[in-house]
Amino acid sequence: MPQKHYSPQIRRDLVSKLYHRAKAERMPMTKLTNRLLDEALLNVVPFTEHTETCRVAESPPPTSRQA
Repeated sequence: MPQKHYSPQIRRDLVSKLYHRAKAERMPMTKLTNRLLDEALLNVVPFTEHTETCRVAESPPPTSRQA
C-alpha cells in the first residue's frame, strides 16, 4: 500500500505570487517553491529532541513600540 504524505494547503494569494514569479524566471513552480523553502530553512535552527518548536536563527531583538 502506498504511503500517504502530508500535503499542506498553500494560500491562494501565495500560489498566485509563486505562479507569476516562476513564470518570470521561466521555471516550474515546484522548483521555485523548493528553492525558496530551502533558502528560508537555512535560517532556522534545526529541530532537536530538546526543543518543541523551531526558532529563527539570529532573530533581531524585540523593539518597544511607543505611541
